[in-house]
Amino acid sequence: MHTKEVSFIFTPTTDLWAGEYTSMLGEQNGAITVMKAVKVHIVVLHTKEILF
Repeated sequence: MHTKEVSFIFTPTTDLWAGEYTSMLGEQNGAITVMKAVKVHIVVLHTKEILF
């Protein structure tokens, strides 16, 4: 089994409110699909980029 660390940068729309959201991330390999629910905390930044 190989593991890999990944990171994401999201740029939300201007009408998105600060708070807690759930994002669904998925991966498919052949006949197997895995979905994970990831809680995301949105904070107000000057650049409007969100890291999690």
